[in-house]
Amino acid sequence: METILEAGGKTDQDLLQLVSFQLGEEEFGVDILKVQEINRMLEITTDITEGRGTPEQLDLLEELADTVSQTALCGLGKTAPNPVLSTVRYFRDEYEAH
Repeated sequence: METILEAGGKTDQDLLQLVSFQLGEEEFGVDILKVQEINRMLEITTDITEGRGTPEQLDLLEELADTVSQTALCGLGKTAPNPVLSTVRYFRDEYEAH
């Protein structure tokens, strides 16, 4: 089995940014920065639902969700923010009420 560097990774930084694996014919990638952004989305959502949210956090939540969906390396990462994007779009007043 080849390493990430042997598969075309250029530096150790590539190892930190991307962990990839293969399952059958499908290849999956987990971008560490996207995982951090998704975790930040969870923190913001928790703050909002617990009454500690701010309008700036709601804007940041949308921005993070949009960025992750557009830049993630795999299908799972691209769709992970969809529930956030949908609920903010259709129930924004509920978020703002908290």
